[in-house]
Amino acid sequence: MASASELDENKTAAVADRHGEPLSRQELAGFLDEMRDQPNWRREANKACDYYDGNQLDAKTLADMAELGMAPIIENLIGPTIDAVLGLEVKTRLDWQVKAAKDKRDKEVAEAMNVRLSEAERESKADRANSEAYAGQVKAGIGWVEVSREIDPFKYPYRCTAVHRNEMWWDWRAKEPDLSDARYIVRRRRHEAEVLALGFPEHAELIKYAAADWLDFDPVLIGDEVTGLAMSQEAERGWGIHDSDWRDSVHRRVMVYEVWYRRWVRAKVLKVAGGGSMEYDPDNKRHNAAVAAGVATLEDAIFSKIRVAWFMGPHKLLDMPSPYSHGRYPYVPFFGKREDLTGVPYGLIRPQIPMQDEVNARNSKMVWLLSAKRVTATKGMVKDKNRARSEVARPDAWIELEPDAPPGGVFRVESDFALNAQQYQALIDKRESIKNVGGIYNAMMGQDGKSTSGIAINSLVEQSNQTLADINDNARFSRSQVGDLLLSLVIEDMGDSEQEVVVDGGGLKAAKTILLNGRTTAENGMEFRTNNVQMAKLKVVLADTPSTPSYRAQRAMRRVELVKSLPPQAQLLLLDFVIAGEDDPDSEAMIERLRTSLNLPTPGDEQDPNGMPQTPQQLQQVIGEAVQQALQQAGVEFRDREISIKERDAETRRIAVDQDGEHKVLDLAMRNAGGNQLPAGAMP
Repeated sequence: MASASELDENKTAAVADRHGEPLSRQELAGFLDEMRDQPNWRREANKACDYYDGNQLDAKTLADMAELGMAPIIENLIGPTIDAVLGLEVKTRLDWQVKAAKDKRDKEVAEAMNVRLSEAERESKADRANSEAYAGQVKAGIGWVEVSREIDPFKYPYRCTAVHRNEMWWDWRAKEPDLSDARYIVRRRRHEAEVLALGFPEHAELIKYAAADWLDFDPVLIGDEVTGLAMSQEAERGWGIHDSDWRDSVHRRVMVYEVWYRRWVRAKVLKVAGGGSMEYDPDNKRHNAAVAAGVATLEDAIFSKIRVAWFMGPHKLLDMPSPYSHGRYPYVPFFGKREDLTGVPYGLIRPQIPMQDEVNARNSKMVWLLSAKRVTATKGMVKDKNRARSEVARPDAWIELEPDAPPGGVFRVESDFALNAQQYQALIDKRESIKNVGGIYNAMMGQDGKSTSGIAINSLVEQSNQTLADINDNARFSRSQVGDLLLSLVIEDMGDSEQEVVVDGGGLKAAKTILLNGRTTAENGMEFRTNNVQMAKLKVVLADTPSTPSYRAQRAMRRVELVKSLPPQAQLLLLDFVIAGEDDPDSEAMIERLRTSLNLPTPGDEQDPNGMPQTPQQLQQVIGEAVQQALQQAGVEFRDREISIKERDAETRRIAVDQDGEHKVLDLAMRNAGGNQLPAGAMP
């Protein structure tokens, strides 16, 4: 056991080192310098999203086309191609499932927390946020989801929101796909000064004057010896960032840097039986009791802690340890593809842009060629060249040649339609190239292609899925991370309080009530907890099958076909499962009426008045016996059929022999009478 003096020493050391040092203004300036030195990938990402939206011609291109008399025509082929990929994500969306990470004794805890996570997923709009991040991942190469607590007390306690890529900056040297090794993640957002002052009331005066560029600030009248605002004004003079980067004095808006950064600390950790470990909290009575009782041991360790700071330009508004116990960043990146050398993210649109430009250019060129005229004229044939050029472009042109035109002069107007056919052929090729470079085939987009068989079409769809394997794999990983962060918030807020969770059986199983953080007293008087949520090792994984309506319909159809192939005895046992698989709001009432009318057992019944199976083992035995009986019956029928076929074959051979004998008798009689022989195979 540890002595009281040892516990006091450990407590002092832990308090000194456990949180790490706050972020200084110089460190923030270093982060901002790194952010400015990153590759300029955001302009390319913005351009890709513009092409998806149909904004594919810039001002210079439009001006050049207007000078040449060409109509700006945009045929947006990128939009429908990307929409097919986004629709596939919605169609194959997988739900979260909570699993016990190690100990099977946590199975009930995982089952109960799965109910809580499903509620949080629905109420926090996590699916919507993940879909928006996936859209950014496919279009621009990266999307973001924030998992946090809701500050509005009238809303659900947790929220999952998609964050625009231009607000997020991160440590470019990080290598992990979830940025778990990043030194910092910065979110830049502009806020109204009045709203920001409500969030930081202790800095309301500073926010007011800084947002107005200190126009109304008078340290003599205000009394700076009390407010200290003059020192804050002086801090801006040594700030290396231009005012326009963080302050809009006209609209009273300021840029706030929300900086999540990592600090490496040396602190005490608790080593418990079974190999688990946790950070030692000297203010936690359970930690101290466990050390004093010898249940856990204290060890020195080096690990990282997450902190968060809010800066309004050079002014620090708040700096504190992370408010979340999971020890990770609350922002989850959804990376698409990344360049091998630079790590620049990009999506499916970037390789499609050159093809889209050529499609637009050829469309405009074709329309221009339909109305373009080539004039060949001898000098002196017309007096006003500009007027003649305008008249040639009109469908009702009227051109008068000069009366003193040179003899034998030429005035000829031509249209080159042969070149227009070449442009059209090249246009068709580029339309297909847009899909090919993205790996999206017509079958995946629901369009008619050269393949007509179902197997060939499914093969093309599967090939499209293979080309998206990297992006979809990253999306599944990031979606799991979002679920893990959301679950950690739910667990953290549950604490040690007892809570009952009802697990619905869906009409097929009995509803089960699970008590979390239950308190039980042993015979020796020691109190311990059952289904301890805080000590359970849980993880969030994705379900193996989608939960979309189309997939549920396919699964219900397969279940119907399976039950139809079983003997009548087994069909009766599985009829309620067939009804439960239908997307019908009255399915539970239908199942209850079916069980009542057919005297089927109700889930959870301990007795079996009708001799029906109650446990999965009994059900499996009954189904096995029914299937075996059906196989035996099928074998008897097969043998009877085989005997019948053999008997018919023997009868056929006997008739053939009898007919052959009759032929021989007739042939002999005709020979004796001097007649001819019957043809082979002829009937008498």
